[in-house]
Amino acid sequence: MTKIPAACTKRALTGRAVRLELDVEARDKYRRLLAYIYLDGGRTPSGCW
Repeated sequence: MTKIPAACTKRALTGRAVRLELDVEARDKYRRLLAYIYLDGGRTPSGCW
């Protein structure tokens, strides 16, 4: 993740309750976590992705 998307993600999610739902495979071949992000109320975040 580059600095700009990381900063956008941090700004969008800081201080908010989130729920992670793991994908079929929890990790990829590089051991990165694969998960969907849901905000409180079931919404998905937008604007950064």
